Amino acid sequence: MGIQNFTKGLWPVVNIFLNVIVPVLVVAAAGAGLQRWKKLSAAPFGHMMLYLLSPALVLDSLANAEMPLMASGRIVLGVLLMSVVLVAICVSLSRILGHGRSMQGAFLLTTLFPNVGNMGLPIALLAFGEQGLAVAVMIYAAQAIIGWSLGVYVAARSHPGGFSPLKQTLRLPVLWAIAAALLLRATGTELPAALAKPIHMLGQASVPVMLLILGFQLEKGVALDRWPSLVAALAVRLIGSAFIAYLVGAALGLEGVTQQTFIVVSAMPAAVFITIIATEFQTEPRFVSSVVIASTLLSFVSLTMLVAFLQGGRRYSRRAAEFFQGEVERGRP
Repeated sequence: MGIQNFTKGLWPVVNIFLNVIVPVLVVAAAGAGLQRWKKLSAAPFGHMMLYLLSPALVLDSLANAEMPLMASGRIVLGVLLMSVVLVAICVSLSRILGHGRSMQGAFLLTTLFPNVGNMGLPIALLAFGEQGLAVAVMIYAAQAIIGWSLGVYVAARSHPGGFSPLKQTLRLPVLWAIAAALLLRATGTELPAALAKPIHMLGQASVPVMLLILGFQLEKGVALDRWPSLVAALAVRLIGSAFIAYLVGAALGLEGVTQQTFIVVSAMPAAVFITIIATEFQTEPRFVSSVVIASTLLSFVSLTMLVAFLQGGRRYSRRAAEFFQGEVERGRP
């Protein structure tokens, strides 16, 4: 009976992976097959993604996200604290591993940014319901701002150039898209349909193009020549991030579904968009794509175990509360 209940509890998680990870891998495999067949370069697709499709996706997502700006303060603060803690830990790890400037940038890219969009949102919905999805959307919005600003800066500074990394970061249209979206939300302004619809269409095209570019890297396979760094990045992204998210959430007073969603979303595999940034700025793109691929595959196990653990703890807490409430109602000490 216990095994049946355990299996029944795991099936929703397995189901979401079959409906999320498998489609991701199929599209990426299509890109890998196309690259092997036609020997295409990923550079033109990366430029299109970075300068056109990604700004459209960010503008469309942030401008239309249904979330209160003030109510999500603690969650956004949690994302910021996560980023600060991860930067401190990963810079130290990078120095221990003896990374050069470029490799340190790649290591930070692979450990700082979880795949909230493609995987975090649907997994939060299935595991924790509408409340979990609302929390995940707030995290996604915060990660979009941090990822496309800090991520680009980290990649750009991998190569010496004084203020050049900052200048390159500020020139990217995705940052202006973030500013425009925040301005639209703050003023309550809606774009006219003649602009909103094409922006939405371009934003929708970004995810499959992003996965095709990942497939171009997938065709080369997972590089094992830097396996200590690969293992360290995977450990931080899939395991360490969950532990750090628990501590950050506890410090900020996050509880229940909000805390659990924050932990699970923080432990997602490496974000796909970092392959675009790494390719554009030549920040060890082979290593970055290897971590994205390996973390996505391994997350089938790590996230299944994490969600099962958190849901089991939630059921235990609920039953304990019901027991003690019953004892109080019976007049027992």
